[in-house]
Amino acid sequence: MSEIKEGNLAEIKDLSVSFMTDAGSIKAIDKISFEIPRKKVIGVVGESGSGKSVTARSLIKLLPETATTSGAVYLSNRAGAEELEVLSLSGEQLREMRGAEAAMVFQEPNSVLNPVYTIGWQIEEGLRAHGMKDKKELRAKSID
Repeated sequence: MSEIKEGNLAEIKDLSVSFMTDAGSIKAIDKISFEIPRKKVIGVVGESGSGKSVTARSLIKLLPETATTSGAVYLSNRAGAEELEVLSLSGEQLREMRGAEAAMVFQEPNSVLNPVYTIGWQIEEGLRAHGMKDKKELRAKSID
């Protein structure tokens, strides 16, 4: 049974995220639900600390190990033929999904780019993780 309505790319249902800290569990998101329509640009607006980044990271299960999630994140593939429940995916399934079906552009490039490596090498690293091996193809794709 499909969980995503026709015309939607993703549906988030009752998503909650908590983080375990030395002081105990801290709830960052409490049962939010929303839809992301296909071929639309959406924005998430809120105060600092309101959970925007945690929500975005939850959509591709890119949270630290201290995070506990509940609810559901349904993502339709580009063709609309397959549906994934992101929070239940294994590590291998996540690697296949990330980059191919969903990706994240981080707000602070300094927090994700390593100054020890060239930007080209770091872009190629992501391509290698998704199975691209040919050096010439890697170089051309990273330049593109």
